[in-house]
Amino acid sequence: MKKIAITGGIGSGKSTVSKWISEAGYPVFSCDAIYAETVNEPAYIETLSKVFPTAVVDGKIDKKRLASIVFSDKEARDRLHAIAHPLVMQRLDEQMSDCQANSVFAEVPLLYEGGFEKRFDEIIVVIRERSARLQTVCERDTLDIREATARMSAQYDYDKDERGVLKKSNVRILVNDNDLSALKKKVLKILEDI
Repeated sequence: MKKIAITGGIGSGKSTVSKWISEAGYPVFSCDAIYAETVNEPAYIETLSKVFPTAVVDGKIDKKRLASIVFSDKEARDRLHAIAHPLVMQRLDEQMSDCQANSVFAEVPLLYEGGFEKRFDEIIVVIRERSARLQTVCERDTLDIREATARMSAQYDYDKDERGVLKKSNVRILVNDNDLSALKKKVLKILEDI
């Protein structure tokens, strides 16, 4: 089985790309979807209440409050990642392993930040111009520019690409220049190649 990750900065178009790949008949899993389930589990809520007591209100995680804590403090963000990432990646591995397909895809937003790239045979990196990403994130997540910029700054900067990840032989770069029909053609071409 070939395991292929889909990644890129916030607002780059990863979810749109993942949706098209799924519509083309390939299994696609999402770390965000796995995490969305995890945040409602009592054991996870209890763990978070010990580490981030102000982020748990009435027995539930206040996502906005948690976001304001972790996106303003790198140490807090690292603590959250140390709790969440192993759980999410373990469940992702289980879902992909249970899949009976030649190629399986996973949308992994923090692929390089978490050091998960070695788990995949190929990686699709969706690249999009920063101002377009900012606009999308502000509108989609109802954030102000400051909040959206903080989230972007917490992720790997593909524009600078200081670790040279875009030059690796197993990386396919998918440029999203806001023309959705052109982007979809690029996605279908990648699927042909795979």
